[in-house]
Amino acid sequence: MKKLLLHALIGIILLVLLNQLAIYSGSIYKDGASIICEAKREAVRTGEIGYRKGKTNVLFMGASGMLAGLNPEVFDSIFNDSVYSVNMALPALPIASNYHYLKDYLAKNPAPQYIIMPLHLTFEPFLLFDTYANQGLNFPNELISYFWNVEGKNQVVNYLLPIHVYRASVFKYLRNRFMNPKNINHTRQRNKQIIEKMIAQKGYYFIQEQSKFPEGRLPENYAAPSDCDTCIKQMPNPFSDPYVEKFFDLTEKRDIQVMLVTYPMRRGSLAQYTETPKQLKDLTKKYTHVSLPPEGWQIPFYDNRYFSDPHHLNIEGSTDYTERIAYSFRKEYFN
Repeated sequence: MKKLLLHALIGIILLVLLNQLAIYSGSIYKDGASIICEAKREAVRTGEIGYRKGKTNVLFMGASGMLAGLNPEVFDSIFNDSVYSVNMALPALPIASNYHYLKDYLAKNPAPQYIIMPLHLTFEPFLLFDTYANQGLNFPNELISYFWNVEGKNQVVNYLLPIHVYRASVFKYLRNRFMNPKNINHTRQRNKQIIEKMIAQKGYYFIQEQSKFPEGRLPENYAAPSDCDTCIKQMPNPFSDPYVEKFFDLTEKRDIQVMLVTYPMRRGSLAQYTETPKQLKDLTKKYTHVSLPPEGWQIPFYDNRYFSDPHHLNIEGSTDYTERIAYSFRKEYFN
């Protein structure tokens, strides 16, 4: 029995050490989206990203389409800097993560007057939630929340066993630790530069590493296999996602006005809605502090040259999209 306990103890110690190595290796060799997710959440907790007194404070929330789509510097300049906006969008993450992220912000800052965001539900295809939701996660409350409210448990497993996520990072770190230590220092420096640039731009991040073609723009004849210009994007019932009510109850309680927008998309990738989706009507009917501009239900379609990859605007595209959203914002609240 003692021998069995000793073996179990040794196994636990080795597992702990292996997971610590995975965390350390992952902190160096994470992809850019993971770096951005963690850095943004930590920046809110430390106050690097926060509220500005004497200004109208606006937060941009959502996933990577907003991260690369809304530029605070452009937005603020349109209002002659009477507005202070921050891009708090988190790559690949839905309203569940934005809810906890907003709670982090409110724990450190006064409530902003406005939030501009698309409706990105937790049960929609959200790609790398199981990994990205753990980047900068507020332990233990947020982890427990996901355990109870998100159907799949892979995200919880990934948090408790990071070796499951960072296996490749561990091998890469060990190889470079002995064969190419300069690569480790170079990668650390790259990560630092990504974070510093993102913080300096108030959360905006042009996802350059995913650019498919030179100069950060798609050719006019580019088409993705999933493109379907006759297909209308289906929108599920938002109230089947528990985080929708959690998010909008919180914003209502803190007297934050929320303006819904739609993600920018490439022309030809989908068909335009023919009318305001019922789901958005139901949401604005239930919550009087949530508004949808007259044109807000329409998908903003852009030519390929405004995109750096099939899903994300380049700098030129983000400038145009930001100006469009600023116009809707002004018309919705200040006219």
